[in-house]
Amino acid sequence: MADAKNAEKRPKFRRTQKIIDGYFQRSFAVHMLVLLVLVILIFYMFHLYTFSTLMQLAEVRSGDPADPIRLFLAENLHRANGIFFITTGVAIGVFFVWGILLSHRVAGPVFRIKKQIAEVLEGKDVRDIVLRKHDYFQDFAAVMNDFIARYREAIEKSKKG
Repeated sequence: MADAKNAEKRPKFRRTQKIIDGYFQRSFAVHMLVLLVLVILIFYMFHLYTFSTLMQLAEVRSGDPADPIRLFLAENLHRANGIFFITTGVAIGVFFVWGILLSHRVAGPVFRIKKQIAEVLEGKDVRDIVLRKHDYFQDFAAVMNDFIARYREAIEKSKKG
């Protein structure tokens, strides 16, 4: 029931400010980048190992360090490295931006819920917490809305009685 109520109140706009909690969002993106770089390094080591093994096999097969197959593999190793590094640079940029955008779906709701709790503690009359459709913590916002409604009722009863 709370989800249906919140669905009607959800804003039809998108937040333009993407950095809500700079420390959290940047650290989240950096953690994603560290994991990405580790995976890329593992693939790169495999890539180097494969090419060097093939070049050694070509040299052993012919006994000539200038074997055409070995030279072909060495030349293509440089091309493959170039492609690999360009792809890595693009992937790091994409993952950083994606990390910021994904963390925005966490930081925005946390910021809004913290703000509402602070307003309740200050004694202000607060509205229901409304999150965007794809934000995380929808269930927590619904529970907080129920809490705020009961808190309002308790305040009204204490004022009357």
